Amino acid sequence: MIKVCPKCGYQNDEDAIYCLQCLEDLKNVLPGEEVKINSTEFTGYNTNNMSPLGHSLQYEHYNDDVSIGAWIGISIALGIPIINIIVLIWILTSSSTNRTLKNYAIAQFILMCIGIVLTGLLLLIR
Repeated sequence: MIKVCPKCGYQNDEDAIYCLQCLEDLKNVLPGEEVKINSTEFTGYNTNNMSPLGHSLQYEHYNDDVSIGAWIGISIALGIPIINIIVLIWILTSSSTNRTLKNYAIAQFILMCIGIVLTGLLLLIR
């Protein structure tokens, strides 16, 4: 069973509390209940998990993949001193880099900074 959003017509899972498309409160909507869509801002909306532009909403975030070859190349580049900093800055500042790779670069940059700080502290203690 599904919960159809009364605002936009999106078909949500039966345990959904908020609409995945428009964030409308679905606590009072029963699974399988017929609802009248009462919003004009989503005119012509297709209720088969498609956006008004025609692409899938449910699996859209999976299109953000990085190939195995790209991961291998990035891993090798991050293992080379100085080059790793340049590669991280390039990934973080590039507008065409996908979200997964940017999140990985942010995590690597944070770990690198922690390593530099800990190394500095160990050198000061000696």
